[in-house]
Amino acid sequence: MAIVLATIAFSSFAGSYDAIIRASKEDDNAAVMSLLQRGMDVNTSDTDGNTLLMLAARSGNAQLVDSLLKNNADYHKANRFGDDALLLAALNGHLNCVRSLVTAGAPLDREQPGWTALLYAAFAGHTDIAAYLLEQDANVDAQSANGFTALMLAARNGHKDTVVLLLKNEADVNLENDDGATAMKLATASNNSEILQLLKAAGAVR
Repeated sequence: MAIVLATIAFSSFAGSYDAIIRASKEDDNAAVMSLLQRGMDVNTSDTDGNTLLMLAARSGNAQLVDSLLKNNADYHKANRFGDDALLLAALNGHLNCVRSLVTAGAPLDREQPGWTALLYAAFAGHTDIAAYLLEQDANVDAQSANGFTALMLAARNGHKDTVVLLLKNEADVNLENDDGATAMKLATASNNSEILQLLKAAGAVR
């Protein structure tokens, strides 16, 4: 009898787990909140380690992000790729989600070199998000684990407006990554001539 009851309980849990992950990925906010009220963990994650909060932030579901944060979702958690909810929101261009996460206390920078929301925003050319993060005192010269700065990423990827923003915020134009590349070298390699001129005007010398 005990085995039967345990099997039923496990099946019920598995069904609820599948349901809440599916509901989150499909932006079915009502279903997600209903399952949480029935006892599901607000930090439930999929097989890649993406929590409900990460899934909502990645898809730009600001309403669900706010609801999950009100229910004490942990914004510190990272998936198996090392990305947290704030990074996913920044990478995918969801300013409202970024605002909610930062307001809730999600850290802008890391104690050790590593990807930050500003780096992701610059990589993707989301200038509005980069501007907001800088307004919140994000480190303009924060570097990834391999030494890339936001300016290097924006220069390499041709995001002129983001480059202009970063230069206005006094980004260091002569920093090097682990391979010895600077923003100017990366802009040159990518044939981003307008950005190259902006960097030279800002004092880039290598």
